[in-house]
Amino acid sequence: MLKMKESVKVHLSGSYDGKLLWALSAVCAFIASFGKISGFPSSMNVAVGVLSGMNFVPAFIGSVLSYIIQGSWESGIVQLCALLVIGVVRGILTDRNESESPAFLGLLTAGVLMLFGAVMSIAMAWDVYEVSMRMITALICGCVVFIAKMVMLRRDYDGIVELSGLNGVYGGVLYIILIATLSACPFPALNVGRSLGCFAILCGARKYHNAGGAVMGALTTCGVLLCNPLLAKNTLLLATSGLICGAFIQFGVLATVLSFLAVSLVSLVAIGINGDTFYMFADMILGSVIYIAVPVSLIKKISGRVTGARNSVDLVGQTASSRLSFASRTLSDIRGQLS
Repeated sequence: MLKMKESVKVHLSGSYDGKLLWALSAVCAFIASFGKISGFPSSMNVAVGVLSGMNFVPAFIGSVLSYIIQGSWESGIVQLCALLVIGVVRGILTDRNESESPAFLGLLTAGVLMLFGAVMSIAMAWDVYEVSMRMITALICGCVVFIAKMVMLRRDYDGIVELSGLNGVYGGVLYIILIATLSACPFPALNVGRSLGCFAILCGARKYHNAGGAVMGALTTCGVLLCNPLLAKNTLLLATSGLICGAFIQFGVLATVLSFLAVSLVSLVAIGINGDTFYMFADMILGSVIYIAVPVSLIKKISGRVTGARNSVDLVGQTASSRLSFASRTLSDIRGQLS
């Protein structure tokens, strides 16, 4: 009886997780379909579909709904066809290790997008600029799939997302793509990407002080610039704001936020007042309010899964383990040679 109850609980939990992943794939693909790269429609919804595994169907549905709302079937036909073909190819392949490798998924994504881009360019007589942008976005999408899959595999192996070495570069690239995608979401008086970037700057300053704030500010600027160069003018000095507010972390949350807003306001005035200045400052205020509203315990819990380097205990343990393994292999080789 107890075993039956446990099996029912496991089944309900598994079905709940499956529905959650299904909905998450659809929502992420829906949002990613609004993404822009230099004002041109990106293919990040295809990346979401590929990274969702066998949940590419909700990603396809979310993309369709997004293109219906945008009224841009022509710009999204390549992405929708690519999603279908990639889903069919992954369903046909029986070797799971081969079909889930980062290199294979990245090449498959970029190749299918470039193929459909070339076919549609011939069918619809696109100009050289549009064809070249299709190829560029296809390559970017393939690289994003490869990088994200590498980070996911490393996370599954280590249990954490380690932001050091090459993995740190991968994390920076994914963050830039995230900001670029969210910056294109259609809100009348709000830029989600810039607001999230301001929140991330304050979180980076909390964890890594001056260096964290400066790095997150520079990455946020790169993400907004990738989306729309016209929106990036007012974000050029976000790295300075993050650098300075990192020095006020020891004085509390309110002092950090006030220093960030004060330096950002001075930076906006120094750059020059324009039509986007007040919207940019509103995005900064929203990001700061979210930072104040989110509990510190929750931020620490999330940042605990993301670390810049492993602690000294882990490093000592890994070093000792590697040395013992090396000694064991050496003794085994010597014994084999004596035999």
